Amino acid sequence: MSLRLVFLLHLVAWPSTGAYEDEEDGCGVFPQDEYNGRLARVQKAMRGKGLGAMFITQEVHHSYLTGMMMEFWQSPTRPFFLVVPAHGQIIAVVPNIIGINYQKCVATVGKVVTWASPNPDDDGISLLVEVMRDVMSAVPHGIPAVIGAELGPESQLRMPTNDFIRLSALMLPYGTFVDASQMMFRVRLLKSAAETERIKQICYIQSEALKNIPIVVSVGMSERQACRAAAVELLKLVLTKWLTHLAAVGLVATTT
Repeated sequence: MSLRLVFLLHLVAWPSTGAYEDEEDGCGVFPQDEYNGRLARVQKAMRGKGLGAMFITQEVHHSYLTGMMMEFWQSPTRPFFLVVPAHGQIIAVVPNIIGINYQKCVATVGKVVTWASPNPDDDGISLLVEVMRDVMSAVPHGIPAVIGAELGPESQLRMPTNDFIRLSALMLPYGTFVDASQMMFRVRLLKSAAETERIKQICYIQSEALKNIPIVVSVGMSERQACRAAAVELLKLVLTKWLTHLAAVGLVATTT
């Protein structure tokens, strides 16, 4: 009897090569120059598409542009918004429970606006409209008032649909929303030297862990047991604060 276990590992890990998120003057796992470069590339792409602003709700783009990582993303109770102007720093419109953390993201976040959340009657929408109207009012005359948003494939609006419909109505005639998910995808597709080095570290961790799989996995194990054994091997090797999405055929296990 042969044993065939095909592991599909997707490891998002941040080895402890610098705890930037704990410093007084920044957040994230990369130096501030990395986040400055990301914002500059996004804004260049925005201007090329004629966007006056970019509206961000997804965790992956919050982390990409600011370095912010937090466990609040595990709950859909509170929305978190970023307004990215075509020029200048980001405005974060976030619940007051996390506002102080965004204030540390000084590389790219220039202003933090907060409200008491959750608030079903107005969960940040009024504040968001004020911020976005100010940003769009600065768009030169003659340029279409267009706001990019995460509306395309493999994207999601991390906010109630009714709130987005309300936001869209309140933003008229200051701006209309268009899909900019492909623009963000193309920007993120080109990796910086720092990102490439981090990917190498992650691949090394995976490879080292996989070397031990034939030792810890044996005939008669269930897929669940085999996945657990693989997760343990990864956890032994990675010195990290986060480990997510360890997937195997027929089973998805998430560890944090």
